Amino acid sequence: MADPDQALPAAETVALLSELSRTLQRIAIISGRDTDALAARLPIDGLIFIGNHGLEERNSASRLLAAAAPFAAELDATCWSTASPG
Repeated sequence: MADPDQALPAAETVALLSELSRTLQRIAIISGRDTDALAARLPIDGLIFIGNHGLEERNSASRLLAAAAPFAAELDATCWSTASPG
């Protein structure tokens, strides 16, 4: 895909995750994307999102993990300085 921000999960995947969320105690989605982007693409109650390559966790709201906090500013600066123009 030319623009990764336009990538969306297949409808079948969303339907399966939705069905599984009604029968399983926990489902975790792990991704390199930030957890807000994951939640927007998978609006299914009960999912746990681990994003930003493990630096963020979202149960009901996104948060930076405490262990990552000392590195947040440098990581943010690095990400924005290496981002390709949109």
